[in-house]
Amino acid sequence: MGDPLRRPGRWRERLAPLLLTLVGCASTCGDSSQPGAIGELGNGNFLYECGGTSDPVCEFSEFGEMFPECIALGGQFDLEYRLLDGSALGDDIEIDPVLYIESVNQSFFEGVDEFSAQRIGEAAFIVRESEHVLDLIHMNIVEIDDFDIADRDPATPTDTIDISLGETQTYRVFPRSFSCAQIGGAVPVDAESSDEAIATISGGDVLRIQAQALGVAVVRVRMGELEKAITVNVLDGPVGPATTTATDSATGTDGTDGTSDDGSGTATGATDGGSSTGGSSSSGGM
Repeated sequence: MGDPLRRPGRWRERLAPLLLTLVGCASTCGDSSQPGAIGELGNGNFLYECGGTSDPVCEFSEFGEMFPECIALGGQFDLEYRLLDGSALGDDIEIDPVLYIESVNQSFFEGVDEFSAQRIGEAAFIVRESEHVLDLIHMNIVEIDDFDIADRDPATPTDTIDISLGETQTYRVFPRSFSCAQIGGAVPVDAESSDEAIATISGGDVLRIQAQALGVAVVRVRMGELEKAITVNVLDGPVGPATTTATDSATGTDGTDGTSDDGSGTATGATDGGSSTGGSSSSGGM
C-alpha cells in the first residue's frame, strides 16, 4: 500500500491469542536498527516518527529514514507501518485498511496516539487486523547517561549563550546513551533560572530562554535525574554569529565570537542544531 496505514483506537481484542503468536522469536528476529525496519514476521515495514523536536533520530534525518536501536527512558515517539508487496499473509485473511500498532506491555511502552518509554527493558509492538497478528517488532528502553543542549544547525552542544535584550531563543535538548549511539525518543526537560529578572525560561520538549534585562543568569536544565547548567549573557544590541567552539564553563575557557559580555569573561560558543520533523500521531495502545 502506498500510504502509511493508520491505527487509531484502543485494545479491544483478547490478548491471549496474540501472545501465542509472539512466542518463538529469538536470534531470528528482524533487525530494528535499519532504516524502515522490517517486521520480525517479514510482512511489512515499521517507520519511526519522532515524538518532538528534541528527538535525536530527527537531529539529522527526515521522517522514516532512521529506525533507532533503542529508546531513551521517558522518551516519546510514534510508529507507522506499511505492508510489503507480496507479503506472506494467508489468502484467508481479509486485510482491513485500518490496522493497529499496539504495545504488548504498557508497563514498558505506554500510550494510545503516541508512545512513552516507561521503564528499562525490551518489549514488543504488534500490528494486528482484528484477532490476526500481522507483524511485530521489539524495542529496547535504556537509561539516559547524558544530554546535549544545542542551538542552530548543525547541532553543537553549548554551555554558554549570548542573547540580545528582548529576544527569545529556543534550544533542543537531546538525550544521549553511552551504551546506545542510535537512541530515539523526545524526553521532556525541566529548567529554572537563577534570576528571572534577567532571563525567564520554559521547558518541555525544547528549552526556551527569553532575555528580560541586561546581565548574567545561570539556567539549570534537568532531564530525569541528570542536570546541567548554562550561562546566559543578556547583551545590549545584536549578537554576532556564533563560532564553532563550545565554551568550557568548568575551566573558564572562552570560545570568542567578537562580542564580549558585561565582565563575566565568557562568550558564546554555540552553533546551529539540525533540522527535525514531527507529524500527527497514528499509533494505538492497549
